[in-house]
Amino acid sequence: MPHLDQLLAYGTIALGLVFAILAFRLLQSEQKLRTPRQRVLTAIYGCIALSLVFVVGGSLVVIATRSQTTGDETSRPWARRGEWTRQDFIDVLAASREKIAGGLILAESMKGDLTISERKALSIAFSSGQCKVYLAMTKPPAEIDASIEASESAVVTAFGREPHITFGRICLPKERTAGAVLSVKMVRGPGPFVVEVYALR
Repeated sequence: MPHLDQLLAYGTIALGLVFAILAFRLLQSEQKLRTPRQRVLTAIYGCIALSLVFVVGGSLVVIATRSQTTGDETSRPWARRGEWTRQDFIDVLAASREKIAGGLILAESMKGDLTISERKALSIAFSSGQCKVYLAMTKPPAEIDASIEASESAVVTAFGREPHITFGRICLPKERTAGAVLSVKMVRGPGPFVVEVYALR
């Protein structure tokens, strides 16, 4: 179950609040007595201490979980959770592009919308000994599949692959020139897509 640790943390905080309310009611009823019972007061103080432990512990877990989620979205912007609007897709694409190919020169690209099972291909040109970084992405909940057709001498390294994004590097050895074709197919959709190829300097 996603976010189970966070759900448990909220449950712990709620349990702490229940103990606090219980301790408050016990303390109220004990104050009505002419002579409060020491053993009952000790038990009430124990409930108060336990409620504080639950509330503080649960709060720390929630804070830690949110910090980790924020860190993940900074280091892996394409891992943003939840439903995406079209503006979210534009924002995440820009952040992912910066993370994956920041500072590189755009060499080839295509974009548009794909229906389910529709496929489009982008030709990639290479000079001798050149490497290029590729990125193919769609907007969740759509899912995209990317494949690369290249000569046997080409070295294709996938750096990341998730249902909505694929990125990596294609390199040719020196003294070889050839082309490659990056094909994308919408396996769950429809949805917008972007394919970009950047030349490594």
